[in-house]
Amino acid sequence: MLGDKVIKSLMLGLSLLVGLSVATQSVADDYETVTLTWLNTVATNKAKAVVELIHPQEVEDYYALMLSVAEVADRRGKFRTFARGPYQFTSLGELKMLGAKAAVERVYGTILPQLKRAIAGKNVTYQYLGLVTENEDKLWVVYQGLINFKHEPAVLTELLPLRKTESGLAVAISDEVIVPLKALKAHLSP
Repeated sequence: MLGDKVIKSLMLGLSLLVGLSVATQSVADDYETVTLTWLNTVATNKAKAVVELIHPQEVEDYYALMLSVAEVADRRGKFRTFARGPYQFTSLGELKMLGAKAAVERVYGTILPQLKRAIAGKNVTYQYLGLVTENEDKLWVVYQGLINFKHEPAVLTELLPLRKTESGLAVAISDEVIVPLKALKAHLSP
């Protein structure tokens, strides 16, 4: 069913929905610090701490998209379809009442335990590899996680999207998070 695939993609993509602001030091050190701080913050398994680190405009934009999907679902009598997966809201009214920050905290409350298991084990070490510039506002950090499965090491290369702020950097919401939510909206639309 399309809805289940979208929810699974969304859960994976949400691993990139965290952010933090860091004052600029040297370029490589700054991006490496952002990446390692993000990984350590996710490892705390505290949704509020994670959301405190998200770029405020990213939180607002993501919330606006969630609201638009929830409104379509509610009009079509399919709010329960929207409310599966990371969207543990009982109604459109509850989602509206919570506001952006609290709603995103709720989403993170559902996905952080899985994300923590996936990226923050005691047998994982990380290495900053480099940076790719998309435009003057958006950058991508490339990092690797070395996972030690007893005697079988594995390397996982990941991208972390960053967005510049007035005071430094913040982790941006990736297309892997946005696209599944838009796909769910399309699935729910007439």
